[in-house]
Amino acid sequence: MLTKKATFGALAILAVVSLLVACAAPTPEVVEKEVVVEKEVPVTVEVEKEVVVEREVPVTVEVEKEVVVEKVVTATPLPAKPKAVTISFFEEPDSLNPMYSGMWFADLAMELVHGGLWTWDENNDFLPDLALEVPTKENGGLSEDGKTITVKLRQGVKWHDGVEVTSADVKFTWEMIMDERNTPDSRYGFDMIESIDTPDDYTVVFHYTEPYAAWWTKFGPMLNGYVLPKHVLEPVLEEKGTLDGADYNRAPIGFGPFKFVEWMSGDHITFEKNTDYWRGAPKLDRIFIKIVESREAMLAALKTGEIDVGVYLLFPNIPQVEEMADMHLVNVAAGWFEIYWLNLREGLGHPALQDVNVRRAIAEAIDRQEIIDTLLLGETTPARTFWDSSYYENTAIQPYPFDPENAKKLLDEAGWVDSDGDGVRDKDGVKLSLRHVTTAGNQLREDVQLVVQQMLADVGIEMVIQNAPYDVFFEAYAEGGPIAIGEYDICGWEDGAFPDPDVSYYFICDEIPTEDYPDGSNWSGYCFPELDELMSAQATETDPVARKAIYDEIQQFMYDNVLFLPMWDSLDINAIHNRMKDFKYGPWIPYFNAWQWDVTQ
Repeated sequence: MLTKKATFGALAILAVVSLLVACAAPTPEVVEKEVVVEKEVPVTVEVEKEVVVEREVPVTVEVEKEVVVEKVVTATPLPAKPKAVTISFFEEPDSLNPMYSGMWFADLAMELVHGGLWTWDENNDFLPDLALEVPTKENGGLSEDGKTITVKLRQGVKWHDGVEVTSADVKFTWEMIMDERNTPDSRYGFDMIESIDTPDDYTVVFHYTEPYAAWWTKFGPMLNGYVLPKHVLEPVLEEKGTLDGADYNRAPIGFGPFKFVEWMSGDHITFEKNTDYWRGAPKLDRIFIKIVESREAMLAALKTGEIDVGVYLLFPNIPQVEEMADMHLVNVAAGWFEIYWLNLREGLGHPALQDVNVRRAIAEAIDRQEIIDTLLLGETTPARTFWDSSYYENTAIQPYPFDPENAKKLLDEAGWVDSDGDGVRDKDGVKLSLRHVTTAGNQLREDVQLVVQQMLADVGIEMVIQNAPYDVFFEAYAEGGPIAIGEYDICGWEDGAFPDPDVSYYFICDEIPTEDYPDGSNWSGYCFPELDELMSAQATETDPVARKAIYDEIQQFMYDNVLFLPMWDSLDINAIHNRMKDFKYGPWIPYFNAWQWDVTQ
């Protein structure tokens, strides 16, 4: 009978569901409820036919309803697995307070927790952050003389502790950078601000002493530009008399997409989602920064799937990542280049480096293309200027040629000859022996060092390798950092000029660090009145075309005087796990869209 089959089916379904529930782990809460189901059951009625005449007679159907009680079993859903991503650093940040660090790995971490007036996307286009819009002459934010900048702030943006961000925080940030009781990483550019007015909680008016072309690089997510919380740090200043060494520097409160949770030195830094983030709550629940001892350890963790993002890989690592089935590469030309700096500080750098012909001989003794072909897999090109691949690049300048014979001739003419036949040139009893320092543990840099060492030896220059761990290498003058205090002749790291081309702090006389001015960033001791004049001119030129013409002169001066050795143009090479979604990488601000990152479970 049809009715019995329906009842038996309901019981069978109940039995199967009960079995599945019993086998599940962990055991969910079982809820039973009765559901009344009305089923229509057709009943056939017999009809007689006429014998003489056959005709069709309509068939009538009666429908009777039968109530069947079925039990439906549901289970309480298990909680969703938290979404988390692990990023690996092989250099530990030195601080999470933007006042106290210019370190790239620190910048990456700070992008997650801090916010500024604006940021930049994957195309290096402005993205307003705390500011409602970027000031221009058209919207009234930039005065005609370029000396007054007015910024309107977004309302309702909150610090991670729930306090609203206001104009007072922006002014306080500038005051802390300029306060002599603090020793920030740099005051460059901020010292051109004469005063800041805050007519209300959502308006900031910057008054500059003169037009400053790079104003827009301040109070963005780089070059000390993040906004600091006045209500958190002002009491610290009142109690301690300085923000140097404040707990905040390792446990910050920002208004970025993620909140700081903890920092276990040498192991990890943890961030959790900021549900009150003004753009919307991040899709990820947590981000872990795993600190490993080397790039090799990071590659091993990528291979085993322990981490999702491997940063700052080298050209030789590309084939290794391509062999990993669960990973893919995101490579971005970010305006960086590898550079060899020359120490021109008298009494600190080798005396031979004061001679431009010796500097030129060093440049022509190094075969950059050979280094690129053999150690960088031919993936890039020799660098030429500090502004390669930017609007301000002087395209007429070509890489220094590889010409070891001319290098020998230049050294001979400068009086550096091998008088004792030991293979190392000398002059007035001084050996042409140069100390070369870079970040210890960077395998590519150390491999390149060995190649360069041999190339210089071929022209009679001895190169002594004296590397330092990254956390020592980049220490400031006040902390005795070897580069900052001038304990080197040639040193190498990666650098670049962005988002604004102004890197005057590396080259002008006033930025040479001293006991009286330990914050200076001109660690090479460059001091040329002509260069100072050009740098001063570009800093106040707000017309991009006229400013580029000045930069063409700057680059030609640097090239002719061999102020540094451009090695090769770099790529930001990242290994990304295939489970990650919506990952974008900005050339200037790599993690600009971290709040949109997601993962498949």
